[in-house]
Amino acid sequence: MFPASTHALAIEGASAVEGIAIGRAIPLLRITTSTKPESAAVTPELERARLTAALASAEAEVALLVDALPEAEAELFAPEIEILRSLAPMLEARIAAGASAAEAVEAEAVVGGPATAASDLILDAGVRLIAALAGRGSEVHRVRAALAALDGEVHDDVVLVAHDLPPSIVASLPARVVGIIASDESGQGHTSHAAILARGRDVPLAFVSAHVIAQIQSGDPIVVDTTNDPARVWISPTTSLLADARARRTAWAATQTDDDRQSLEHLGVAVHANIGSFHERIPRATEGIGLFRTELAFAGRAACPSARELEIALMVVARRARGESVTVRLFDAGGDKPLSWIPAPPDAPDARGMELLFFHDRVLAIALGAIAGARRAGAAVRVLLPLVRSVRDVADVRALLPADVEVPVGAMIETPQAVEMARAIAAAADFVCVGTNDLAALALGADRATHAKHALDAQLLDLVRRIVDAAHDVGRRVTVCGEIAGDDDAALALVGVGVDSLSASPSRACSVRRRLARATRGECASAARVIFARTA
Repeated sequence: MFPASTHALAIEGASAVEGIAIGRAIPLLRITTSTKPESAAVTPELERARLTAALASAEAEVALLVDALPEAEAELFAPEIEILRSLAPMLEARIAAGASAAEAVEAEAVVGGPATAASDLILDAGVRLIAALAGRGSEVHRVRAALAALDGEVHDDVVLVAHDLPPSIVASLPARVVGIIASDESGQGHTSHAAILARGRDVPLAFVSAHVIAQIQSGDPIVVDTTNDPARVWISPTTSLLADARARRTAWAATQTDDDRQSLEHLGVAVHANIGSFHERIPRATEGIGLFRTELAFAGRAACPSARELEIALMVVARRARGESVTVRLFDAGGDKPLSWIPAPPDAPDARGMELLFFHDRVLAIALGAIAGARRAGAAVRVLLPLVRSVRDVADVRALLPADVEVPVGAMIETPQAVEMARAIAAAADFVCVGTNDLAALALGADRATHAKHALDAQLLDLVRRIVDAAHDVGRRVTVCGEIAGDDDAALALVGVGVDSLSASPSRACSVRRRLARATRGECASAARVIFARTA
């Protein structure tokens, strides 16, 4: 192994894929005009010819990559061929204005180009074109060349360090690359294609500022810890820090395997995970994803994702859920979760949930089409409607779903008014979820965020019991997916009033499951009685 130095520099960053990586640094030079050869005779005709050849080469590379990858990952790159074709007229226009082919590509697709914020697939396409114009191999070859140059005698694990992180690099990483540090100038972070691919390979990924990337030298010992927020990176760690990192890595690895699924058959309940991004860990002890908050996963976007982009994202999440059910909540915007591309109309400034989505029929159609597409492709996804107001919300969504695929439709009951209609809403839906954050705030007349963290009280527990009784009357299962589901004691009481499943954050789901595994039905019923007795 590499020797540890006597000093260490700790840097904070953003975690995109959880884990701990220890290895030598392989920095990749930034793709800029200074690293590209100058054309001897720049004429529009010559540059157009060079561009045409580069476009053909890049398309061929993408086609080979798509053929080589597993289906779910190959689908991530499928749009890149169309991206290359759509870039062509913009690049030709720049060449006509006097730019070289390389300068045109850089301006449009590589470093700070106007299109790069839209998708890192555009960056991927641009990097391919630069490599073809420079007459060298792909970026993957650069990684392998850097590996070979690092140290021919020592085969340590390595950490890739990059200003630009094209998805193709992540898709083709050698096994020795155990971590990645990158800058995130596109602002996509954990929703980028590169991050999705790293997540599927369990390669820890941290985003740091560009000036930090510039400090790291080839062969520098590196520790990357993305298991906490913020992520931390150490350059040249001390001996003691390195030993501590190894111990934490071992402990972290154990948490990924010790989530043994203790049986809950004696209670007849299930425990699911809530996620709000693509990078969150899905514990193996959970029975899939009980709530995928799509509005959080795409909150940083300036525009609604396309149906194809959302469908691919759902396929990746479904694969990470290992075939278990994934409950996909439609974009729940408004209130304390504004999305710029789902604004409330002037005549309904307080619109939220399904009310707001029906004002944006295109966004609703995109989301439903993506969910149906993922279902059609074999993903165990189902749709969940936020802040359902009545049976009509459920019926109207069913009418919008394609007829050729059966998509289970769930209704979130989150208001006192919906509680009064719980039986009818449950009968119209395939399953019911109770959003206790909003329900507590609205029923108890207080701030939503404050009540999300409060202990379960008798009034809220009684509302949950009424929903459970109404849903069970018509044969529907009930999940509680609010923050209260992640409290061990509250979980007992919720099961005590008949809740069928609980969905909590990944950090809490395993704890809840372990607590329930040790409990009896009698203890759960007793926990509910204790809460009711507090106001008796």
